[in-house]
Amino acid sequence: MRARRDGAAFPLAIFTGVRRGEILALRWKKVDLIKGVARSKASGLYVKEVKTSHSERDVYLSDSVLDVLAKYKQRQECNDYGLVISSNNGNYLEPRNLLRKYLI
Repeated sequence: MRARRDGAAFPLAIFTGVRRGEILALRWKKVDLIKGVARSKASGLYVKEVKTSHSERDVYLSDSVLDVLAKYKQRQECNDYGLVISSNNGNYLEPRNLLRKYLI
């Protein structure tokens, strides 16, 4: 069964306060489901080094978010970039496409 491409985006946003660009740039290699932490080292849709060392941070994940991520990862199809949230073709998802279906 294919996971919805945005299935984990909203729990991440709501329960962690992580910005949309950080969520869309987040890769599985930066998520530790055992320790319950995600390492933020991306800025906006374009993945690049952060401007200062203060921009890099650890985001601690609650048990409910960890549960959502673990289930989502099991159902997710692989993508070339190892992205947690990706477009249908496995590339970066445009920020406006994430919100488009939720805005009326």
